[in-house]
Amino acid sequence: MISIKVKKGDCLIKICNSYLENPKYWKKITRINRLKNYNFILPGQTLSIPANMIKGISQEGTVNIVNRNTG
Repeated sequence: MISIKVKKGDCLIKICNSYLENPKYWKKITRINRLKNYNFILPGQTLSIPANMIKGISQEGTVNIVNRNTG
């Protein structure tokens, strides 16, 4: 999980647009954080977001490189 601290002027949709690979997952973030009202978050509040939903987080994988310039 990644912790995001809510700043003044933030709303859940804005946070999701900024941090999530797919901002449409805002409902999942609402459930994970047990928010009764997604429109009601306060500055200083900490939200938990699964690392695999964050933009730019590296994923495990295999890279194969073929070098055709042999000489």
